Amino acid sequence: MGRDGTILKTTNGGTNWTAQTSGTTNVLNSIYFTDANTGYTVGEIGTILKTINSGTTWTALTSGTTSNLYSIYFKNANIGYAVGC
Repeated sequence: MGRDGTILKTTNGGTNWTAQTSGTTNVLNSIYFTDANTGYTVGEIGTILKTINSGTTWTALTSGTTSNLYSIYFKNANIGYAVGC
């Protein structure tokens, strides 16, 4: 889990990791990239964040729920699913 909004990024196969600024202190549970630049992460209290620059910056999206979200998956660049309880 990404406690306190923690997102780590590697660009060398996991040898080194760099913390990214997510803009949230909510727990993050899952991350999914649709291409090299565009990615989404989900977490508690309906948190959904999006990046369009490989995770350098993240923007909050409106999920329409306050339920905790545990996983996210995209069928293609436009159709995605987030699940929670």
